[in-house]
Amino acid sequence: MKLRIISGSLKGRMIKAPDSNLTRPTTDKVRETIFNLLHNKIDFDGISVLDFFAGSGALGFESISRGASNVTFIEKNYPIYKNLLENIKSLNLEESCEIVKSDAVQFAKYTTDKRFNLILADPPFFQYSI
Repeated sequence: MKLRIISGSLKGRMIKAPDSNLTRPTTDKVRETIFNLLHNKIDFDGISVLDFFAGSGALGFESISRGASNVTFIEKNYPIYKNLLENIKSLNLEESCEIVKSDAVQFAKYTTDKRFNLILADPPFFQYSI
């Protein structure tokens, strides 16, 4: 399955959703709604973004496309991590993206040396209760 970046400098570019029943990619319409709401509250220019439960990376890539300077993706599943790495390479975003192969909850508990302007979390609905 392919997902498209909705707006910004990467508008129209496609990324690959992982071939896994562990993810459920956020639809274009939902991502568009999220970022339209955020756009009214946040200036994306130069911000640092954390994308928990990254999956395809769609939320983080939307942030970069709209002006974020960098995104840290957190993904614990190795095949999904590999897919995300391929998406970063296909968009030529190696300089502005970092992937941490870790459980999101563990990362949040033990990472104290990094600061983010925006934290995005779209967990698998069957694994986490928020």
